[in-house]
Amino acid sequence: MKPSHALLALLLATPLLAAEPLPIPVVKPVLRAVQSQTKFVFFECRGNELFHVDRDALAAQAANANYTVDPAFITATGMLRLQPKKGVHGETVADLSRPDSQYRKLLAKLKPTTSALLFFQREDSADILQRAQQIAQTAGFETAVMPLPKDNPIMFNKEN
Repeated sequence: MKPSHALLALLLATPLLAAEPLPIPVVKPVLRAVQSQTKFVFFECRGNELFHVDRDALAAQAANANYTVDPAFITATGMLRLQPKKGVHGETVADLSRPDSQYRKLLAKLKPTTSALLFFQREDSADILQRAQQIAQTAGFETAVMPLPKDNPIMFNKEN
C-alpha cells in the first residue's frame, strides 16, 4: 500500500474508531392488567391473512375449516394443539377494509368491556396484524400479540 493510501485509510477510519457504538434497540413488553371478567377472542396472523381461532368450538370437535386438533395430544397433556390446515385462506388487508368483512362482523357481536383480542403473529404477517389491531383499537378493544415461529402449533389449555 502506498503511503498516501495508508494515510487516506487512516483518515477515513478515524471517525469510526472515535465514534460511540451504535445503540441496539431493546424492546420491553408492556404489561397491562386485564379485568378478570374479560374473555379473550383469538386470531392468527399467518401468510399476511387473518384467521379467527375459535378455541371453544375447536375444544368440542377435532377440526374446523382452518385448523385440526391433535386428539392424542389432548389425551396426553390436557392441552389443545392446533395445526393450521394447508391451502386455506383467511381475510386479507383489503378484506378487512370492507365493512362486511368477517372480522368486522365478529367484532360487532363483541363488547369491548367484556372482550379483548389476542393475535398469534407469524413473522410473515406484520401488515395484517397492524390493520386488524387498528380496527379493533378504534372500536375500543384491548389487544395483545403473541409472536409465534412459522411452524409452531397454537396451544391452549383445554379447560380454560
